[in-house]
Amino acid sequence: MLCLASFAAMAQGDIQFTVLPPSQDDLPSSVSDALQLKVKQIVTRNKAASSNPHNVFGIEAEVTIDDTYTSAGLLDEVSFAKGTLTLIMVNTVDGSLYHSEEFEVMGDASGDEAKALKNMVTGIKTKDPLFTRFIRVGRERIEDYYAKNCPYILSKAQNLIDTGHEEEAMSYLSAISETLPCFEQAAELMKQLHGYIADETPDTVVMERTVIVEKPVAVPVPVETSPAPAPVPAPAPEPAPEVLPESEPANVPIDCDITISKPNFDCKVLSCQGDETQKHIAITVEMVNKDPDRNRYENSVLLSVIDNKGRELKSFSYEGDSYIKMPPYVKVQRTFYVLNVYERIPSLTYVEFVTNATVTIRDLKVNW
Repeated sequence: MLCLASFAAMAQGDIQFTVLPPSQDDLPSSVSDALQLKVKQIVTRNKAASSNPHNVFGIEAEVTIDDTYTSAGLLDEVSFAKGTLTLIMVNTVDGSLYHSEEFEVMGDASGDEAKALKNMVTGIKTKDPLFTRFIRVGRERIEDYYAKNCPYILSKAQNLIDTGHEEEAMSYLSAISETLPCFEQAAELMKQLHGYIADETPDTVVMERTVIVEKPVAVPVPVETSPAPAPVPAPAPEPAPEVLPESEPANVPIDCDITISKPNFDCKVLSCQGDETQKHIAITVEMVNKDPDRNRYENSVLLSVIDNKGRELKSFSYEGDSYIKMPPYVKVQRTFYVLNVYERIPSLTYVEFVTNATVTIRDLKVNW
């Protein structure tokens, strides 16, 4: 639980960053170390440094020499090098780039190129307000990215779990701030991961003890009875007509084109019903998990819907909780809702949702 609490703490408050080593292959090690140290000072000074090893937000730096020139002084000519410092905010798990900015740097150009680069890096002023602005704008863009891409991020986390990368999935999910719309789903998925790890601990053996309680035995008291009257034969009842059990109506799937990303998962659409009063379309599906080794709660949400005119519908909901139990070989029904539908759309060209597999549905007719 302490582990889970630490991850939850990461998902709250200001976004923090880990400083990554420069990726330039031709950069001398002395310049690379000095550059990484300078960026750490910038991040720390702006209260944006992360000490958590599972943090997914990183800042990477690059430095290049753009030009050299000579300035004539009173006593001697001095050579200077002008260059560019580039700072990039990235996601260390999926490589997403959130924000980048270039800064002009300058240093003594005497000596070789490595020395000029080193002089430019050591001359970086970490108190420059431009770096503070870079951190602030980057945080805003990260929040915007997560707000717009919640379904994709949750799907990516589920894929990491499916492929056995639980630690990366935990880090990926912990980056979702509590102010974002998918925070609750991410927290539930993190609880699922915590339960998955907890399941690996040895089982606790419970010893049961049987307690025998002696009860007094009742002794029957003899009672004098009068002789019973002779029985009168009753007329034989007429046999009642046999009632046959009613057969349950079979769930007839709707004719549409369905593609499933995994072979051990099955899905069919039972209904696609439009409601003019509620301004929504309800899509009911029946799913079967055919993996005997997979028995847990699955995050089940709509990812994308496009109507027959090529318009993307973006407001979704679902019946019940976002996580549903998917035991092996058990039929499970799920109803998704496409909201804010203000006309009688005849059909949906494309529907995509995720459970423990990604399911795409094409040419789905809507009944009104």
